[in-house]
Amino acid sequence: MKTIAEKRIEEAKKLAALNPALSEEHAFTVMNSLYRYSALRVRNIIEDNDERTYNTRHHQIEEKREEKWLKRLERWFSEYGLMIVFYGIYPTITDQKGGSDKIYLYYYGD
Repeated sequence: MKTIAEKRIEEAKKLAALNPALSEEHAFTVMNSLYRYSALRVRNIIEDNDERTYNTRHHQIEEKREEKWLKRLERWFSEYGLMIVFYGIYPTITDQKGGSDKIYLYYYGD
C-alpha cells in the first residue's frame, strides 16, 4: 500500500504530464500550493463559524489572502487545461464544471 506522500507525488507527475512545456518542478509547486491553500480554506471556514473570530481583522485578512491564492491556483491549473471547482469544503481538480477528479487530492487524517 502506498503512503499519502507517494500518492501525492504520483498525482503531481500526472499533472506534469498534461503539459510537457512546463517543468515537473512547476507541477510539484502547484500541487504543494494547492494543499497549503486547502489548509487555509479549512481554517477560514472554521473561523467563519466561530463567533469570536468571524469578524476580526485577522480573519478578514486571511479571507482576502484565500481569494488571491485561489486566483493564482486557477491560473496555474488553466495552464494544464484544468480547473478548480468546489463540491464541498475541499477543491476538486477537473477539466469541466460538474466533472469528476482528473487529479486526485490526498489529505492526511482522511
